[in-house]
Amino acid sequence: MEKFAIEVENFSYSYGNGDILRSVGFSVKKGEYLTIVGPNGAGKTTLLKNMIRILTGGTGGIKINGTEVRHFKQKDLAKEMSYVPQPDARAYPFKVHEFILLSKYPYLNPFSMVTAEDEREVDEALEAVHMSRFKERDMGTLSSGEHQKIMISASLIQKADILLLDEP
Repeated sequence: MEKFAIEVENFSYSYGNGDILRSVGFSVKKGEYLTIVGPNGAGKTTLLKNMIRILTGGTGGIKINGTEVRHFKQKDLAKEMSYVPQPDARAYPFKVHEFILLSKYPYLNPFSMVTAEDEREVDEALEAVHMSRFKERDMGTLSSGEHQKIMISASLIQKADILLLDEP
């Protein structure tokens, strides 16, 4: 039996005033890319948020590498999959490198010190999106495009095999 990186089987979700998603199903093999398109309000973001467990309570199944998402501890799920939300107007009270370090949470103890290796990984993640010069900038001073590149950089530092990108 072939293992898939992602399997969504007969998944439905409702916010209470009607179904947003109804009987969605697809699978993605490791190394494949999938693009989900549809009109505003079709449920694309809702589906991604259910996959990463920001939202819960739908029916059907969502498996990551053969395991139902509901069986993962959140830290372990973050090692398998990272999520870049669609742009929003939130202001984050951090410098860029501090924000990116926060995305290493699946691998860090809350009381551990930032190491030279951690800083090297931040540099690599920033370089991957051509944003190295912004390392010391305040997140609140970034344009929306710059902000989204930093969000992608933060997703990369998680070292997850699966990246969920919502309007990247």
